[in-house]
Amino acid sequence: MSKVGAKNIEDLREMPADSLLKAGGAFWPYKDDYVIPVDFDETFKKGQANPIQLLTGWNADDHVSFGGSF
Repeated sequence: MSKVGAKNIEDLREMPADSLLKAGGAFWPYKDDYVIPVDFDETFKKGQANPIQLLTGWNADDHVSFGGSF
């Protein structure tokens, strides 16, 4: 937030996505009670995650989801 001069989540929501991406850093889902209402780690620890099969792996250019290049 300090990199882009945001004081709160409302400031961040008003900023264009390209401005946030230019600021760099890691982007990861974060509980904000707006889009993501629950903490992922707590959800799994409490056994509240949906019981679905999960396929994991890595594809070319997946790293762009994390805000950088490797």
